[in-house]
Amino acid sequence: MATAVVENKIVTPSKSEAENVQDLENWLKSMATFNSCGRTIEQLEGIKVGILPSAVSKDAERFDPMSVVDDEFYTYKGGTDANKECNGNGVLEYDDGTYLSGTWIHGRREGLFKFDTSHAKSSINYLEGVYINDELCGKARIQLRDESWIEGYFKDSVLHGFCRYFDKDKHLTFVGMHRNGKPFGTCWKLIKGGGYIVGRVNEDGHLTGSDIAYLFPRLETAFVGKFDNGVLIEAQVSSLSEVILDYGCIKVPKFGDTSGPIYYRELSTSDFVTNFPLLKDPYEEKMVFVKQSLVEGAQEGLFARQAVKANTIMAFYNGIRRKKNSNSKETWQNEANAYKIFDPNNKEGVVDILEKYHPYSNYCASLAHKTNHSFNPNCEFSEFNHPRWGLVPCIQAMHDIAEGEEIFVGTDMI
Repeated sequence: MATAVVENKIVTPSKSEAENVQDLENWLKSMATFNSCGRTIEQLEGIKVGILPSAVSKDAERFDPMSVVDDEFYTYKGGTDANKECNGNGVLEYDDGTYLSGTWIHGRREGLFKFDTSHAKSSINYLEGVYINDELCGKARIQLRDESWIEGYFKDSVLHGFCRYFDKDKHLTFVGMHRNGKPFGTCWKLIKGGGYIVGRVNEDGHLTGSDIAYLFPRLETAFVGKFDNGVLIEAQVSSLSEVILDYGCIKVPKFGDTSGPIYYRELSTSDFVTNFPLLKDPYEEKMVFVKQSLVEGAQEGLFARQAVKANTIMAFYNGIRRKKNSNSKETWQNEANAYKIFDPNNKEGVVDILEKYHPYSNYCASLAHKTNHSFNPNCEFSEFNHPRWGLVPCIQAMHDIAEGEEIFVGTDMI
């Protein structure tokens, strides 16, 4: 397949939507790999990560976490020169427990260094990276004080190239290029539970602007429009149309024209659910549908619109926020409590569906409440940070589900 290079972008001939989705899925999977067993990210075919060729601004803030122990007492083991400066391989062990190992040339850092500290004033716990002429230059991996991780490329002790962020459990949270210490260009923010915010960041490195996208799980459907630091302001539905490669390592999704109604962020409260109860969720429309349940005596039920694999998010549970009753565990099966479910924002609260919204004809903005219960469920409850609803319960497939199969959850809702 022929390719064309346009500025810093590699453009390939048009692919189908399924091929574009698979392209993004493969890239995101490779980006999410934290440990370097097997191939490293530098060895991935078709991806070239590294330092930007541009010069670092003289105004950019240098990153030198080792300076925090400059005034601490230490013991040094290793080579020295005639002036008693560190020279060659060596290890510094500080009285506060900080450990530093690396290679010096006449007192200047030159080579791979490892810095492990619990110093009270340190912004990090750990650093592993290459120094050239006493400046961090090249790939470095850093653990911050909150135990999250940054893996990126430095130039003159400034983040200035490809970079990835991971949470303390080593799940990918952000990927993009950095210039002069800040994100720039097209960046990705991964939302816990599923979904992605993607677009060109502003001058402050934030996903703010009028052409930012939220990609739902499965990467087929998107909200494209105005976002403020990754939070939906207003957007319309679009779909993935093309994928290009930027700076040799960042996949950039392109979308078709937006269409249909405008979606806004609507966080429910104790007296508000939504201004648009009949505005359907574009992801749910592809995943599920409502019809008469196959369970004897039941009313409406929720069914899979397509065959799905285990762990697929199926539908979302938005409703009014209420305080949990003290006897909720014992009375969940009562009619008055039939729609109550845990509130992921409040351990003492529940999400409930107003009686007027029980019929599908009155409320179809979210559909997880249409799921019936079973002692042999095929779905389970989880949490999802939705662009419209915020953090809400959702239902997730426990195993593969066939097209047309009715969706069931267990009885532990609160």
